[in-house]
Amino acid sequence: MLKESKGQGGSLSIHENMQLGQHLNCAQPTNYFSLHDDSRPAVLFAGGIGITPIKAMAQALKHRSTEFSIHYSGRSHKEMAFQDRLRREFPDELTLYSSAQKQRIDITRVMQQATEDTVFYVCGPSSLIDGVIETSIKLGIDDKRICYERFTIESKRDARALTLELARSNIKIHVDKDQSLLDAILKEGINLPFSCKSGECKTCAVKVLDGDPQHHDNCLTDDERHTQKLMCPCVSRSHNDYITLDI
Repeated sequence: MLKESKGQGGSLSIHENMQLGQHLNCAQPTNYFSLHDDSRPAVLFAGGIGITPIKAMAQALKHRSTEFSIHYSGRSHKEMAFQDRLRREFPDELTLYSSAQKQRIDITRVMQQATEDTVFYVCGPSSLIDGVIETSIKLGIDDKRICYERFTIESKRDARALTLELARSNIKIHVDKDQSLLDAILKEGINLPFSCKSGECKTCAVKVLDGDPQHHDNCLTDDERHTQKLMCPCVSRSHNDYITLDI
């Protein structure tokens, strides 16, 4: 794992506090980026460390003899995790792209050449994920065939400060434009359950009592958003300068 001094603190904590052979107590992993279980073919896009879940998907697909291809991009072949193992395991399915050698995935070509029932998976930097999503829209590909996982959520450029009201707690909170609703709630000392903090898991989903939520999550269904009036305060905000939650 790379030591990222300007990250969210996870890699720093591991490098500074953990040692080889140390035992850790943790919860069972939860999969929010699951693989389809039928025989449809798959195209797997990976950027950088996004290869981690993609590698496991490729192994599962090969085990059940499902057709797939992997398009893996990174700064250089030397820096790309698992590349030696991937070359051995998937000699016919793997294509590597080195940005140092000015190689880029031709997302449009790859998606155009796929069959009409192909399922697309992508994990990596936002530029890669957004590129796949935007291309799928242009090509008219059903969004149910586009599956992705983000490691981080970029701050929205048009985000603005707002007033957050917690109805049951009878508290009003000022939320800065570069602060998430969830962080503002936690800073107030309210114990709201959360997990991924990136809009992928629904753990922090809460009911909206007043206001017009601006959804940025990737997990809530249309029914949950519009009928149940739920939102994920870890990434979502408000179209107005206020919002009231059932907390």
